[in-house]
Amino acid sequence: MSIKVRQPQLSHGTVGGNLCYPSEFNPPMTLYFENANTGERIQFAIPENEMVYSVLLPVGRYYAYAWAPGYNLEGAYTETSGLMKIFSVEAGMTTPFINLCDWSPYPHARG
Repeated sequence: MSIKVRQPQLSHGTVGGNLCYPSEFNPPMTLYFENANTGERIQFAIPENEMVYSVLLPVGRYYAYAWAPGYNLEGAYTETSGLMKIFSVEAGMTTPFINLCDWSPYPHARG
């Protein structure tokens, strides 16, 4: 008789990138990852002067943006057109270069 052990399904992946705030320092900010299919948002607090981030997200397709509350600016992962770009998170994988570098006093439109 053989015994089979079922491996748990990985349901998360790592996402990372740069926080390119347009100043000599990065203020505290909140990162948002919005599921492109459901609209559900997951948020992370980022302390002052952090230049990069790395977070664990459930598998899915997302938009990424950040808000610097005291400065009323939103940064986003965007296409060259300025529209937010969708990216995928795969189980057990790392999705790099989701850089939040397009900052504006107005919310970015979804692409």
